Amino acid sequence: MGEGVVTRRIGGGGFGTVYQIACTNGQKLAYKVYHPTEYGDSEKKSLFSRGYKAMQQLDHPRVIKAKGYTEAPIGFFMEYVDGPNFRDLPNIIEDPVEVLQFLLLTAETIAHAHSRPVIHRDIKPENILAVYRADDNTWIPYLTDFDLAWFDQATQVTKQAWGNISYSAPEQMANPRSAAAHSAQVDIYAFAQLAFYAVTGSDPVPVGASGQWSPPPRKA
Repeated sequence: MGEGVVTRRIGGGGFGTVYQIACTNGQKLAYKVYHPTEYGDSEKKSLFSRGYKAMQQLDHPRVIKAKGYTEAPIGFFMEYVDGPNFRDLPNIIEDPVEVLQFLLLTAETIAHAHSRPVIHRDIKPENILAVYRADDNTWIPYLTDFDLAWFDQATQVTKQAWGNISYSAPEQMANPRSAAAHSAQVDIYAFAQLAFYAVTGSDPVPVGASGQWSPPPRKA
């Protein structure tokens, strides 16, 4: 590519696949490509584009920065962050104080988005990357994946119920076209679910789901 060489596939999700790019200047970028098999889904394509525009509105050291949009293929470049996502952290961070500090930094980052105002609407472990800072032995969170984001200048309200049922607020899943489904409260709800996961190492049971939650087995 003009920006550099695609070196590996980093991962993927409901909207696209992310690749690592080795740039000609020695730096690295992440490149997220929209699923080519879903070009006919106009709402999903619109959300993908809107997610990029949401990232452009944010200027925070712990929000992954957007670096440029492409039309062929549909995709965009992002700041590359090398680290696990929050899904893996309960097996990495054992000190409760460190977990709390990580959550506080995550909350501050979400608050920055709300101040713009951008509502993320997909707060979950996979969308928070973690980087270890060796100088003070601290794990730093980075917020990414704004495909479901909403902001004041957006022209289209989400028609379908997008999101992870263990982390998305009930109003987001049950009534996706409502004002409540596009409010800051949905991120606050998801953050509380994230805190549950941080403490227990297990996904919270979705609202209305049958059965009882049981804690995961303790480490040996």
